[in-house]
Amino acid sequence: MLAWVFLILLATTVPFPSGLVETGPFPADKLVHFGMYAGLGWTVAGALRTGERGRAAVLAAAWCLGLLFAAGDELHQHLIPGRDPAVGDWAADAVGFTAALVASSLRARARAGVDAAEAGEGGAPPGGGGTDAGA
Repeated sequence: MLAWVFLILLATTVPFPSGLVETGPFPADKLVHFGMYAGLGWTVAGALRTGERGRAAVLAAAWCLGLLFAAGDELHQHLIPGRDPAVGDWAADAVGFTAALVASSLRARARAGVDAAEAGEGGAPPGGGGTDAGA
């Protein structure tokens, strides 16, 4: 997780030649922002493997910290030649980070359901249950 944070900070601290990023209604740099922060969100979610109890609170705290980190990362670009902070970039960061947390949470929930089914915690077996009325 820290390596991913370092990678983001390294990438956003390098001076950027002007005109390199395409402009238009949906510049390609938004996909880069989304991808970088989706990767961060996925690693954060993986590092926060907790039981079902309390997971929502942990993920909510991680989400807040992730969005604050993204905002700080955008603001620090004001100090880097050729870079400017942008609300659109922060929004792409936030969507990527959020999407990864949600995807990881859904994956964890699906895996928990599979594990429970494999352990036999799915209720009565098919065919009516375990009572023998003829005995």
